[in-house]
Amino acid sequence: MSGRIEFYKIDKLKIEANLLPLISDNNISKNFKEFVFSSNLDTEYFKVSYENIIEKIKSNFFKINHNEFEVIFKWIFECYDEELDWDADFLDNLGLYEIGDLHSREEISIFICFGEYGINDFDDKLTNRMPHGTI
Repeated sequence: MSGRIEFYKIDKLKIEANLLPLISDNNISKNFKEFVFSSNLDTEYFKVSYENIIEKIKSNFFKINHNEFEVIFKWIFECYDEELDWDADFLDNLGLYEIGDLHSREEISIFICFGEYGINDFDDKLTNRMPHGTI
């Protein structure tokens, strides 16, 4: 299996101050609202809502699911990239700090093995081995 998995730290204040105005700006030639609409046409799975994304950014960015997060990144890299002069701090200024990535076949396979259920199963086994009353 190949691919890349990236991990981001979120700065809620910068997201509200810098990312939200970009996503809400309908004067950009390839605006986010139209991008979400066309993305939903391209797939029968994992449809996202522009209104839900905007509401989650305003209220609690941590409620954004991975499909919504992916649409934001696709828009930034595929569409907004054409109208921006990128610099090293561009994503940081939007409140999206990359804190790590997995990019080799071995790293990704191990991560997937520990995925949602793998980590919980591993944790359960450790917890069950510990004497009662210890943490």
